[in-house]
Formats: sequence, structure tokens, C-alpha cells
Amino acid sequence: SLGPPSQPKLTLEVMAFLKNTFLDFSGAAQSSRRRTQSEGPVVRELVCWVPGEVAQQQKKENSEAQEITTMMLKNIPVGLSHDEVKESLLSLGVSFDVLHVPADVRSGCNRGYTFLNCPSPGAYEGAATKLQNSRLPGACNSKKVLEVCRAKVQGRAALKHVA
Repeated sequence: SLGPPSQPKLTLEVMAFLKNTFLDFSGAAQSSRRRTQSEGPVVRELVCWVPGEVAQQQKKENSEAQEITTMMLKNIPVGLSHDEVKESLLSLGVSFDVLHVPADVRSGCNRGYTFLNCPSPGAYEGAATKLQNSRLPGACNSKKVLEVCRAKVQGRAALKHVA
């Protein structure tokens, strides 16, 4: 008697690979015209995407496409005003030409993050090194540790609406 086909055994290696892999069918476009049986079935080529490799490639392409000069600085103590944040950054020796500290309209407090644009990619790297995992000097009782990340919008010209 013919039973159901046996399923292959999933080993720990295969399961780990599948956990860290995304199968993408978007690269295999299918024609809109109807295929006949003589042409055979539509064959879709599987493209395996491993997160680390693609992320590194995208990072390389993005850095080549544009210079990174604008950062988002997270975990700003909410009690600080725009001027206090500015003075704290200047006291650390951070060089920037645009500083945007979004504030809550009702309370007047900042929202806990800020955007700053550095004049050059080198200044960005220096600022990121100084600020990452540090604390702002103007925030006496705050235990918040700053986190630096690349802003989605880059450059002084793109931030002219907040300058």
C-alpha cells in the first residue's frame, strides 16, 4: 500500500539555518500569460537571505551612496531644554551645525531624543564615539545612557525645516 510520502528529518543544523533565513520569492517573476502543460510548470528560484550578510551589504551601499552626518541621539533626559541640551553637547566637544530637540507642546519638555547634524562624516564619527553609552553633563540626577543611531534623513539641507 502506498502511504503518505515520508518527511525528511529536521536536524538542529537545518532548524538553526531556517530560523535565520528568509526565503524570498519576489525575485522569481511569473509571466502574466497562461502557461500550457507542454511548457512545464513555473519554476521559482529560491533566494536565501541571511540577515547579517545583506545588512552588511546594504550598509556598504548606503555609506557609498551618501555621507552619514546626521544622528538621532536617544535617551535625552526630558527635563532639559533645547539650550541645556545644546550646552551639554558643546561641553563634550561635539561639533554640529543643526540641532533639533523635539518638545511636547503641552508640557514643554523634550521628547527624550534629539537630531543633530555634524559638518562632516569625520565629525559624525567623533561625536558618535563621544556620545555612545555616555551621559549628558547637564543632567544632574539622570541615569539615562545615551544611544546614538544614524538618522533616516541625512544632511543639513534635508533638515533645513528645523534649523
